[in-house]
Amino acid sequence: MNLIEPLVASLVFCGVASASLQIWALGLEAGQTQQQLQSLHDRIDGELIASESRLRQLPRPSAPPPCSQLVPQLVASLEMGAPAEGLQRQVEASADGQALLVRVVGPTEDASRVRLLHPAALGLCGAEGGHGPS
Repeated sequence: MNLIEPLVASLVFCGVASASLQIWALGLEAGQTQQQLQSLHDRIDGELIASESRLRQLPRPSAPPPCSQLVPQLVASLEMGAPAEGLQRQVEASADGQALLVRVVGPTEDASRVRLLHPAALGLCGAEGGHGPS
């Protein structure tokens, strides 16, 4: 066997091993990025659940007002609390004025969630005529 044959074989082996390690490193990096993104989405979901929980814990009036009258108060109530660190919460009335749109945004715009919360579903308001549920 010539000296050139083992030299070429070792060069091929080193090249293949290096390529394999690079592919393995890229796979680990992609997995870690996915795990960080999932963790961020979990934090965002937790913030939405906490917002809904805050609304559920509000005192219930004996004569529930119409939902459209209650929505601005609920928006103000949620805006008073600070969101979790690194997150931004935006609360606004829905287009019809009957519900709240809660949007939680992470450090990047693609990491966001929106939830529509209706006060009637939370038991906070009555029918639009001002009468409670029958």
